[in-house]
Amino acid sequence: MSSFDFDGIDIPLLAAFALFGVVATGIGSISLFGIDFNQTLFTALGFDASYAFVGSIVSLAGIGATNEIDSTDPELEQRALLGAALFVMVIQQWVPEVNNAITGNDFVGLAVFLLEAGAAASISYLG
Repeated sequence: MSSFDFDGIDIPLLAAFALFGVVATGIGSISLFGIDFNQTLFTALGFDASYAFVGSIVSLAGIGATNEIDSTDPELEQRALLGAALFVMVIQQWVPEVNNAITGNDFVGLAVFLLEAGAAASISYLG
């Protein structure tokens, strides 16, 4: 994959990340084929994982994987962006107060979504 360019394989992953991210941050709701993406997909250790959360994690991990992020990759900014975006998504799901702060205010939800989407786009572009 080339650096400083969006790869074709990343485009559907970026679109999926955007759809799931809007739902995960509470600024929108999407239901497709009878599935509400805000519904809980599974619960483990008191952790509720919605379709939107799982979709966001999978699409962001896919973007990272297609851009060849590994332990030998010298591009520290890619790993930092990926780690920060994943950290925010996991903390939002695991800490109810953080989730309430993000989903309870549209402006905060939008800001978090834009930061996460910016990280995803940057990882795709820098890869």
